[in-house]
Amino acid sequence: MHFSLFKHQVNFPGEGLFSVCSAHPLVIRAAMEYARDAGMPLVVESTVNQVNPDGGYTGMQPDDFHRFLQKLAAESHFPFERLIIGSDHLGPYPWRHLPAEKAMARARLLTEQSVQAGYRKLHLDTSMACYGDPVPLDVQTMAERTAALAAVAEATAARLGRADNLFYIVGTEVPPPGGAAQTLKVTVTPVDQVKETVAAIHQAFRRQDLHRAWERVIAVVVQPGVEFSNHEVVDYQPKAAAHLAHLQDELEGMVFEAHSTDYQLPAALRQLVLDGFAILKVGPWLTFALREGLMALAHMEMELAATGKIAQPSRLRQVLLQEMNTQPDFWQPYCQNDLEKWFGFSDRIRYYWAKPAVEQAVKQLINNLKSIEIPPGLLSQYLPDLYPAVRAGLLANEPDQLLLAKVKTILAYYHRAVAS
Repeated sequence: MHFSLFKHQVNFPGEGLFSVCSAHPLVIRAAMEYARDAGMPLVVESTVNQVNPDGGYTGMQPDDFHRFLQKLAAESHFPFERLIIGSDHLGPYPWRHLPAEKAMARARLLTEQSVQAGYRKLHLDTSMACYGDPVPLDVQTMAERTAALAAVAEATAARLGRADNLFYIVGTEVPPPGGAAQTLKVTVTPVDQVKETVAAIHQAFRRQDLHRAWERVIAVVVQPGVEFSNHEVVDYQPKAAAHLAHLQDELEGMVFEAHSTDYQLPAALRQLVLDGFAILKVGPWLTFALREGLMALAHMEMELAATGKIAQPSRLRQVLLQEMNTQPDFWQPYCQNDLEKWFGFSDRIRYYWAKPAVEQAVKQLINNLKSIEIPPGLLSQYLPDLYPAVRAGLLANEPDQLLLAKVKTILAYYHRAVAS
């Protein structure tokens, strides 16, 4: 299945597509509203760390995530049939501390659950070494494990009467799901490595008699030379990735999928698509923008509380701090100081928004600011990027609408990048 035929089947206009990799309800609501208003389909993906048979860090299994998206689509008046659900890094990563046989058993279960839950875009990633494996894992073993997961997906789809309904992404990139290390050393994927990976997986598919499934491998993940850490963004350099762009003719209609495109400049996002990196993944940038909006609202709330206009402020920052200090595993390995913890591009705060105490504080913050009219001077001070739209009557001066607008600003960069 050529990428162009995939786009035609799902009715995705433009030269490429972007994929929202997030489980935050406000981020997904913003994406659904944006896609609804643009009259376009939407791809939303869960990572293997977020959603899996053990619940992931969201507490959801694939079927839970499906129902979660259905509910948000109804609330956003987004046609659910235009939603394409995907799985990112589908493989043994969360269980890599186990022997390969056990880790792959969990990955096969996750694959089956994902297809049963209506997932259609599957990024198969078995590149990580499990306990007892050689490091790094050899290409042939990776390819066989990738094909094994595809076989489970195909069998499950056939059993459910959904044959030929799945689309696959193969390959991987550095870093693994979860974020980059402190120091970035980004190397554009060499042509020979891409060829070796694609050929090995193709042969493994053939050995598993997955010929029809191979026709639906629409992209391969490569590193085009984009990455970010807490304090650094590596910008796309087209000349450095020119050898990959020239490889397109040999990929039989497949394109490249680019991960970690967060925080790239809009012109760079557009150039990535023009150079064949037609699927752009975005995740932390969206929750980073949401965090900017929430912290701006929290500052406004403090100002208003000081004048007595708000009697019981949410104390959102203090609640977040308490949760992060109580459960530091999500940020400690990534953050060297408090500045990186709060404002780092890796956005480790995104792991804490679903904590009950934090959810309650956010709800209280929004309700507090809904109970009054936010003064225009405060809005201009703390959300200067949105103030002109409010002033022009294009955006409601409501806290939830302001938060959604922060996320939609980033989504607009991606929409323009993939549009014709």
